[in-house]
Amino acid sequence: MKLLLSALLLCPFICGAQNIHKKDLIGKWYIQRMVQNGNVVIDRSDENAGLQTAIKRMRQNTGYTADDSLAVVDNYHEKIKTMDNIFMAFYDDGHLEMTNMYGGGQAIKDQPKTGTYKLDEATGILTITADGRDDDMKASMHDNMLVLSVDETYVKVTMEWKKK
Repeated sequence: MKLLLSALLLCPFICGAQNIHKKDLIGKWYIQRMVQNGNVVIDRSDENAGLQTAIKRMRQNTGYTADDSLAVVDNYHEKIKTMDNIFMAFYDDGHLEMTNMYGGGQAIKDQPKTGTYKLDEATGILTITADGRDDDMKASMHDNMLVLSVDETYVKVTMEWKKK
């Protein structure tokens, strides 16, 4: 009975995320949601969630004005518009293309960056090499979404990507 109860309690953690294999990555993925340090930065299914985070961050700064609030709202809606251009494309040969970004999270159209990737299927660690640096992240599949997580000392970011 204890074994069955333990299995039922652990199932949401074990069954929710699936192991990932290189063949799962192959294709073009578009960003759907990003959470940074527990705050929704952007969410295609609930645009207001990310907007509330942006306004909350702005209000943490002293001296904000109504004009600042309008600028935050406008900037956020511009980011939502660029989300259609934010992608990662994985190829069989280990080659990778991804959206070229500049400060502020804005996508530069028609100028994808290239690099390579390597997936350790045993650990789920995805290493992306681009611009002369390696970035490691935890990769998993959940509800047909690619979930990438980075958990460093000062920042924890989770991104969900959908294949189109």
